[in-house]
Amino acid sequence: MAHLLRKFGLKGTIYIPQNAAKAKVDTLRMYGTDLVVHGSDGVEAERAARKAAAEEGRIYVSPYNDPKIIGGQGTIGLELEHQLEGIDAVFCPVGGGGLAAGIVGYLKSSDARVHFVGCQPRNSAVMYASVKAGEIVDQASDPTLADGTAGGIESDAITFPICRDRIDEFSLVEEEEIAAAIRLILEKHHLLIEGAAALAVASFLRVAQGYKGRRVVLILSGARISLETLGTVLPTT
Repeated sequence: MAHLLRKFGLKGTIYIPQNAAKAKVDTLRMYGTDLVVHGSDGVEAERAARKAAAEEGRIYVSPYNDPKIIGGQGTIGLELEHQLEGIDAVFCPVGGGGLAAGIVGYLKSSDARVHFVGCQPRNSAVMYASVKAGEIVDQASDPTLADGTAGGIESDAITFPICRDRIDEFSLVEEEEIAAAIRLILEKHHLLIEGAAALAVASFLRVAQGYKGRRVVLILSGARISLETLGTVLPTT
């Protein structure tokens, strides 16, 4: 969003919660973006942004709760289908559900046999709790390395019914598993990923033996991890 505002010379304001990752905030400031810090949770920042947009006659752009956002994320499913034949399973991070809803919506419409696993940090598993309850719940989140998926969900989120009806199972990941997955990808693949991206890896490692001989996709979404956070993940000796 910050990139597009600068590229097209548009004015816009981005709302972020107080616990937004420093690496991501620093990047936004590099773009010269007008930032408003509000609330301790992503959903609180979203509510404030939606309210400000309505009062000021501006366009509100949701990070996930919008059909065009979901459709854009769904193009990842299209790319996967073009690159791979016979996908058996997909492990995907889930926060507000935009990424997961887009990918699972496309892939399941193309091949209903694809097994889709939604991956969340146990410290912030609001979508899982909502699916389990049959309605969107207001649930507090604890700090997590997977900040990109952390926080609540808007009460009218259109991603909820898609995730409820299309995701085959959820995997809740512990913080130490997230850290281990970050280290593994860095060591074995020389690729730096953030906590949210590590969710798919951590979830798959638990059940990898059961997927031998099958074609499995892990969605690694995001690489903005601060040096401070990375320092807590890497071994000290």
